[in-house]
Amino acid sequence: MLVWRSNLFPLFLSDFSNETARLYVDEKNTLVTSAHKEFTQRFNPETKEISAPTITLSELLDRERVKNIDLLSIDVELHEPKVLAGFDIERFKSALVCIEAKPEVRKPILDYFARHGYVVVGKYLRVDNKNLYFAPLAKSGTSGKAGGLKKNEPLKAD
Repeated sequence: MLVWRSNLFPLFLSDFSNETARLYVDEKNTLVTSAHKEFTQRFNPETKEISAPTITLSELLDRERVKNIDLLSIDVELHEPKVLAGFDIERFKSALVCIEAKPEVRKPILDYFARHGYVVVGKYLRVDNKNLYFAPLAKSGTSGKAGGLKKNEPLKAD
């Protein structure tokens, strides 16, 4: 289903642009596709290899003249750290980020957001155990966007 005013691009987000990425597709369920062959083979040992041109998220957003992001959602089957490496979150200032955080990639995801002043938004943890949600740490004395926390405010599930 397409969302109103959406654009689709036949590109592979990564930490570098202008290369060719290898992707592995489960031919019985094309919703299962990853740059990690072992991940795709968890669902079906028979995979098909395809290729796609790479681009960093920052470069794609620049090309499309995006200045800021209200909600960024990333679900790229174990490739999340590479997508984040190609994203200048300081410049695009995402108000809320939803990112799939499988155990294999959870630590680099948490480290990335901590380095950039984002915190886990705890109120989503009890309703979504597959994704983590991050918002900028609000400046002391302000409410912040999308549930950002004040300095030293504990995480709480609503």
